[in-house]
Amino acid sequence: MSGFSIATMSRGVALAALLVVGTPATADPSASGWQAALTSLQAAGFRSVEELETTADGGFEAEVFDGQQKAFEVLLDAGGVIRSQRMEAQASAEERIEMDVVTRLLPWLQAQGYRRTSSIAADDGHIEIETEDAQGHSVELDVEATADGFNTLRARRHARMTPAG
Repeated sequence: MSGFSIATMSRGVALAALLVVGTPATADPSASGWQAALTSLQAAGFRSVEELETTADGGFEAEVFDGQQKAFEVLLDAGGVIRSQRMEAQASAEERIEMDVVTRLLPWLQAQGYRRTSSIAADDGHIEIETEDAQGHSVELDVEATADGFNTLRARRHARMTPAG
């Protein structure tokens, strides 16, 4: 099912976005790693995230904030175990996503047919996601959290690169 959705950002700018809902994809094999990473971050006392992304070795790198609003860079392995953390410079409150929102986001992405998410980041008052659709195409989503789910503000599919030759 496809349709247009109009969403209003906090700055009062109306954005039109094409909402593309694909057929359900098979379960994301990395979803359990994402869930484990979020569980570890919450257990360590982190309450919000600026960016959470996968690393080349299958682990995660996170820019997160604790309950006292101190910023940290945290590295986790593929199983979600925290391997290192260091305190970072403070970031603005606008550039954060509460952990419970990220936790709700992962199943929503799967329900929309997306898989193999590689990055979730706070960006100008919304959430920017790098993921893959059911056909294996790279997709950049901009969404906003609502009380009962998420609104897609923009979905941009990236063309696959084919080798020259």
